Amino acid sequence: MAKENNIYYYNGSSDDVLQRLLDAAELFEMDYFVGMTADNPLFSVHHANLIINEIKSKNEIDYIYTSEMPVGVNIYAIKTKALKTVCSIKEEIDTEIWGYLINRPEIFNVVEIKADNEYRFENCRMTLDEIDDYNFFKEIYSMYPINKVIDVLDVFKILRKNPELLDLNKNVIQRDLDNKIKIRISKFYEENKVKILKLKEQIYSV
Repeated sequence: MAKENNIYYYNGSSDDVLQRLLDAAELFEMDYFVGMTADNPLFSVHHANLIINEIKSKNEIDYIYTSEMPVGVNIYAIKTKALKTVCSIKEEIDTEIWGYLINRPEIFNVVEIKADNEYRFENCRMTLDEIDDYNFFKEIYSMYPINKVIDVLDVFKILRKNPELLDLNKNVIQRDLDNKIKIRISKFYEENKVKILKLKEQIYSV
């Protein structure tokens, strides 16, 4: 379908998400990229624009992300050279959950944008992992015309009027890394900090 419509695309590793992102970013010669994944269709466009403006004004940023919003609404951007640094040193192959590898303030210039109160909504899940998540999105999108670009703040209004929709996927457990893996990653960065910083300097100098 993408090919038929002259849409550029890249197929990479099915397990190593970070390597796939790096390969795509380098293929299209990007200095930075903003992550907008298909399983988070209600990401905050407003915050995507905030992130882009931050990068334009402070190009020393390596990793920038939003917080305090529901799962699936937050968004991020990564400098390609920062990602190349991570992929050059990481020991993890399965990087579907990769935040612990790049959100390392001891190595990278990390910026967090905390959402204002209007963008916060407790006990709300807006990402697509399980069938219950699909049912949640199906109900939300049934309330809008096809091809309508939905503002997440409007969805919040719907959920406040129809709180029973939140029950559709409230029992889905958000995936996370095992604590042993988190500890292993932190230990790796601690023990190899000097080496990683040196490699980062080399990659950034090119």
